[in-house]
Amino acid sequence: MLGAPTPDFSQEILQADAKTHGKYLRRIIEGFRTAHIIHGFDEILIDNSSGISLAAINFLSASDKSVLVIRPVRYGVETTYHLISQIYRKLKYTTSGEVRKDFLVWNQVPIQDGSVLEPRIKKYLDYWTEKFADASIHPGPTVPYMFDVVASMIAESTLDLPKITGFLTEHVEELSALLSK
Repeated sequence: MLGAPTPDFSQEILQADAKTHGKYLRRIIEGFRTAHIIHGFDEILIDNSSGISLAAINFLSASDKSVLVIRPVRYGVETTYHLISQIYRKLKYTTSGEVRKDFLVWNQVPIQDGSVLEPRIKKYLDYWTEKFADASIHPGPTVPYMFDVVASMIAESTLDLPKITGFLTEHVEELSALLSK
C-alpha cells in the first residue's frame, strides 16, 4: 500500500504549472508499470489523504479503480460531490478504452437496532447515492457508525483488533467483490 505524498510535497504539486504537473503524472504511471511488470504486483492500493489535491487527482488519473469513502454529513457530501463529479466526468475519458470502476462507500452511518436506517437518513443516502451514480460513481457498502472505534480514536486507546476486524469483514468482502468484477 502506498501513502499519499507528504503535505510539503503536495503543496509543491499544488503550486506547479501544467508541465510540472504532467511530469509528476508520468512518474506515477511509470511507477505503476514498474510495480506491475517488473515486480509482479496485481494491484496497487493508494490511500489519499482527505480532500482534493493535484496529487490525489494524479493518482485518480493513473488508476482504473477508486473507492471514495465519505461520512454522510451535509457540508462534506455536497462539497465532495461537486468537486468529484467534475473530476470523475473527465476521468471517464482518460483511459484507453478501459472502463473505470469507481465506488462510493458511506462510512460512519448512524444505524438503529443493528441494521435499520432511520427514514430521513435512508432518504438522504439514497438521494446522494443516486447523484454520485450520475457521475459514474457506483454504490458500495454502507459502514455503520461504530461507537467503540470512534471512542478509541478520541481517547487514543487501543481497540480489540479481532473485534473491529470481525465487524468490518462483511463490508470489506462486499467491496472486494465489487472491485473484482
